[in-house]
Amino acid sequence: MIEGDKDVFFLLDEMFKGTNSEDRYKGGFSLIHQIKQLNTSGIIATHDIELAKLTEDKMLIQNYSFNSKIKGGSMIFNYKLTPGVCHDFNASELMKKSGIHIIEHFR
Repeated sequence: MIEGDKDVFFLLDEMFKGTNSEDRYKGGFSLIHQIKQLNTSGIIATHDIELAKLTEDKMLIQNYSFNSKIKGGSMIFNYKLTPGVCHDFNASELMKKSGIHIIEHFR
């Protein structure tokens, strides 16, 4: 990683995309923990809600999200960055519009 006393700003988007969920989760948490030890600041974009919750609970990061509302079958975005993990699941609405019958209680 980064040596010395340099200020660094980083951008990470969907870390370890394409890996299985367990490895992605373990690697993402480990990388965030390692970055936290450095003199850095930055932005990490992820759709991994469990990783976002865990890292926030461990006080490693501060979460912010963009949210939307579904009204009359349409998605409405306000484009405002709000504190916390996103609580919207608009991808499910897109899937429904594509003809997928979403099973709400599958666990």
